[in-house]
Amino acid sequence: MQIRRWKIGLISILIAISNMALAPKLAPDPEPNPPPGPDRFSIIAVDYTAYEWNLLTWKKKELACTVIVDHEGMPLPEEVFSDCGQAIYKTWITQPPCPIREYKTCVDTTPCRSAANKRKGNIHAACPASAWISLEDCEPVLSTSTNICETKPTLVITGQEPLPNESINRIEGTYDDQPFFCEDTDVCKFRIPETGEDGITVEFWSYSSYGDSSPVFKAQVRVQQVDEGDPDQLYWYVDVLSPQWQGNPVATCSDSWGVFPPVGGAPEWLSTPTQSEELTSDIPYTYLAANLILQGAVDASTCPDGGLPGECCQSMRSGEITRCRQRMAKSI
Repeated sequence: MQIRRWKIGLISILIAISNMALAPKLAPDPEPNPPPGPDRFSIIAVDYTAYEWNLLTWKKKELACTVIVDHEGMPLPEEVFSDCGQAIYKTWITQPPCPIREYKTCVDTTPCRSAANKRKGNIHAACPASAWISLEDCEPVLSTSTNICETKPTLVITGQEPLPNESINRIEGTYDDQPFFCEDTDVCKFRIPETGEDGITVEFWSYSSYGDSSPVFKAQVRVQQVDEGDPDQLYWYVDVLSPQWQGNPVATCSDSWGVFPPVGGAPEWLSTPTQSEELTSDIPYTYLAANLILQGAVDASTCPDGGLPGECCQSMRSGEITRCRQRMAKSI
């Protein structure tokens, strides 16, 4: 009986050890190595005609420089500068015109075409891998250019390989300086916690079976939990600023300046009207008139009380407003 118990205990230990050895790595890399970056080229042979020009001195016809161009006609100034250097270029470009009948008295150099040869060249076309960032379990709010989630949001990073017969086999990156990786896959998903109002930085890249990686991409991610009035249901607003973002387009100003809009989206008064009727306002023109006076756009010094509402100023203010509106209409 004791021998049997001993055998059962030994088998249990062996099973536990084997399970530990086969378990996937859930912990992130402690110090991930920086990715190598793109390292690939497609070589395409192209036939082209090269025109050879010799810059000769007027008097002795001595060779000053040779210029190779890929077009018919005289070499361009920038081509002379590139092939001959600054000193010869400056002498050539500033020399006075030389009449053909007086060429023996001319100085400096003149271009003379010597040959047109067919050559072969190589064009190196790079096709790097890439990586994109998106969200899962969230809905875009098109009117305010944000995203709302009923559960804790999931960040999704997807690798993309443009070369045939090659694939993405690993996703790596850092989330708020904490490294992460997903092995043997082209998609990496993980839930993200709430952040501060300024958000956090995400760096991400993908590895290819070609043997290189994509460039390192960056994103600013902000997650804010909001109570929309229902204590039993909380919501998360998520905003992502990145050129690799594949979700709802963010507000133009936020993307250009790299600054998050207010949580929940920009206020309505900052939105861009889609129809001209939305530009109408029920605010009286007296408010506009007062602001024109305060900003110095209208001279109300002749009015009693410096332009306070009164009969003597109504016509002036109305006239200024009319002219202002006319100027705005012309500029538009």
